Amino acid sequence: MSEAMSTMLKEFGFDIIFKPMDSGVIWSYLNSPKYMIGCSFLGGAGTYAHPFEVYNNIYSSKRLNFESTLDTEDKFLVSPVSGQTYNITQMLGELFSATSTKDIQRLTNDFMQLTNELCIFMPVVEKTAPLRIYDIMLSLPEATSSQIQYSFYYYGTMNQMLAKMMRNKNIYFIE
Repeated sequence: MSEAMSTMLKEFGFDIIFKPMDSGVIWSYLNSPKYMIGCSFLGGAGTYAHPFEVYNNIYSSKRLNFESTLDTEDKFLVSPVSGQTYNITQMLGELFSATSTKDIQRLTNDFMQLTNELCIFMPVVEKTAPLRIYDIMLSLPEATSSQIQYSFYYYGTMNQMLAKMMRNKNIYFIE
């Protein structure tokens, strides 16, 4: 994916040097002034499919190195566009505890606004993941090989796909 993005940025006019790196060393490079763009997956919500998981992954990540703009226990960030100050610690706590749709939407919109104004990542949508079966004795829901699957069972992350199949007893070993 990084290679594809670097190609698109080159076509757009950026001078790009593509260097695939191990996740253990990439952040020391990205924290230096020599490199400016990196590709990593931080904002996923594959476990709970809730906005808290996405924004907690982004704003609590040591990789992105968001340091508070104020000297307090809470993490504060200031939008470079609007100048608005956001208490990230408080917002994450509220989003985690929120039970009403109205509160979840309000906090999610605030996080979306800040994330957009910080321009910390290029949004990329993954619609599928390859599913390769190594055991021919494993039975799965009906699908057509080498084609995009539109089935309920094959939509989502790998964990979600497997959970749906197990819940409905559509994945099992053939005796």
